[in-house]
Amino acid sequence: MQAIATLALELYLIACCLFAPADKKTFEIAVQEGQRDKAAVMHYVERTDAGFSIYGDKEKKGPAISVKKDGERYVVVQEKGGKKTEYAIDNAKAQIKPLEKEGKFTAEIEGVKVTFELKEGARKVYQEHVDKLFLVR
Repeated sequence: MQAIATLALELYLIACCLFAPADKKTFEIAVQEGQRDKAAVMHYVERTDAGFSIYGDKEKKGPAISVKKDGERYVVVQEKGGKKTEYAIDNAKAQIKPLEKEGKFTAEIEGVKVTFELKEGARKVYQEHVDKLFLVR
């Protein structure tokens, strides 16, 4: 049985930011696990000059995850227990872009194929055979 590689949450969040409509300064990312899970985890995103700020609350008062733009690279650096971990997407390679009209495309991120879909006004980011769905709105 083949194990399915899944992306880290931080890489999904960066990918969702790149897939969001380019004209929106603020947007939401809902994370659903399972087919029946209606209670999604929400992230609130603000586009900044340096990249994106991702918040866990709608008022944007809590701590933010900062996505820094460095050329075509988008990077999140997390520090836990004195150890830094970097999550990055090189968009020159991945070519993630917001779709103007309905359709879908697949991008490879860290060796994992991720599908980006715009259908009936809903933007979805997911992996085949993984029970996690990201909605960008």
